[in-house]
Amino acid sequence: MAGAARGRLAAPDPRRRSRGDGADRGLAAAGDRIPRRPGARAPADLRALHGHSVPVRGPRARGRDRPPAPRPAGPPRGGGAASRAGLTDMRIACARVADLPLAAELRAHPELRGRPLAIAEGTGARAELLCVSRAAARSGVRAGISTAHARSLCAGLAVRVASPALEQAARDALLDAAFACSPRAALAARSGGAFATEAAVFADAAGTGALFRSEAGFATALAARIGALGLPADVAVASSRDAARIAVRQLASELTSCGGATEVDAGGRVLALPPDRERSFLAPLPIDLLDPGDALAEALTRFGIRTVRDLLALPRRGLATRLGAGALELLRVARGEAVSVPLPEARDLHLVEAIDLEAPIDRLEPLLFVLQGLLSRLLERLGARHLGCGDLDLSLELADGARDARRIGVA
Repeated sequence: MAGAARGRLAAPDPRRRSRGDGADRGLAAAGDRIPRRPGARAPADLRALHGHSVPVRGPRARGRDRPPAPRPAGPPRGGGAASRAGLTDMRIACARVADLPLAAELRAHPELRGRPLAIAEGTGARAELLCVSRAAARSGVRAGISTAHARSLCAGLAVRVASPALEQAARDALLDAAFACSPRAALAARSGGAFATEAAVFADAAGTGALFRSEAGFATALAARIGALGLPADVAVASSRDAARIAVRQLASELTSCGGATEVDAGGRVLALPPDRERSFLAPLPIDLLDPGDALAEALTRFGIRTVRDLLALPRRGLATRLGAGALELLRVARGEAVSVPLPEARDLHLVEAIDLEAPIDRLEPLLFVLQGLLSRLLERLGARHLGCGDLDLSLELADGARDARRIGVA
């Protein structure tokens, strides 16, 4: 039997009008002018769009009677930097929870904090561990080993099966925290390989200096808001989603390289990466932070490509010929050329909290205890979004496969 609490909000639509700051300015500036070769005349309709007069066709003038040709509306002298200036105005923050299954379990069961804890992918002695706490790591338990092996290393180890319901609720809470600090945000797509257990959210960080004094202040506030919801996270700010996500992964890898164990209670590290430092920051990083697939990662290793700098040094045509389209996409990510849609505004008026129960509950007291935890986490998310709550929809999945659904009015 599993319980789920669903909160339906009576607050007005949280959609906001666009601020017209960095992200909008970037799109507008990037689309203002169409590059042309030097000396080429702009089409008449384009010159009219930019405020140039359009001559009316008539008899061809000769000699001194010929009117001077209008100057083309191309980019100013000095290169195309002005046409790219809008792109540097775009600033994206990426908040990342390194081990979501572990973080989601501790968010629902805070009494497990500080204890040896491991999250397994399934039941049974042969189930593989997905992530472990620091207390478990100190006993030699690590991700990738079996549950039976882990219990032989740590007698007091608590093992929990990964809960899709808890993980989805934690992802939604991550998005709530992002919307509490920015009008535009979106969950990052799920990764694979070494980053299969991470969860990340992107937030529009353009123009945040007015409210948070600096981008680092915005990143600190976002990390604190996520931490208040029980999900410690690192935050990085950069000029694109890919650069921000790679930078925030590097923050965690720096901790691991210094001998620190992966631990959900860690977090709170922030980084604001200036646009002019992004290329030099990314160049020495290992290629694994770009999250290539297993086959592509193996092929890159065979060719001796181990860092982002190694990848950037390769010619585009040769890379596509030898390694295929996947390598080209990875190159676009490394160069910051990957195209992504603008971050959306908040639209969802429903907040959902759910939990998977380990065993059926047949008494009222333990059921009330579970519901109390669901409501507590739901209220925290409502407070983060500054929203009120209307009626609650409660859905219980019964042991015989039936479902009990009812609406509870809020006084």
